[in-house]
Amino acid sequence: MLISFIDWLLLARRTTGTIISHVEFRQQLYLRLLEFSNPLPTTQSNPDLNHHQISLPYTQTCAWCQYKRKVAGENKGRAPRTRYDCEACNNIALCLKRECWKEFHSNDIN
Repeated sequence: MLISFIDWLLLARRTTGTIISHVEFRQQLYLRLLEFSNPLPTTQSNPDLNHHQISLPYTQTCAWCQYKRKVAGENKGRAPRTRYDCEACNNIALCLKRECWKEFHSNDIN
């Protein structure tokens, strides 16, 4: 459970005798929250994995098209949707017609 800044401030004053600013509180908060996250392994450009196309039962937004739109700052409309996924990359929908499959697996975006 997250505690509010005022609770944190009172607790810090009681335990350490120091007062922190709201910015310092937020920095400590996000660093502690990041401790709970797990870094994902990079599978995208790993040639040892079987990057096979699998068919999805429903359409999803193409991850590569969405990424390129975000980098370019395009916000109008939706990114293209596709019914194909990469088996090795785990839940990454990619267009086949727009060369997204090839571009995604040949680039390192991390």
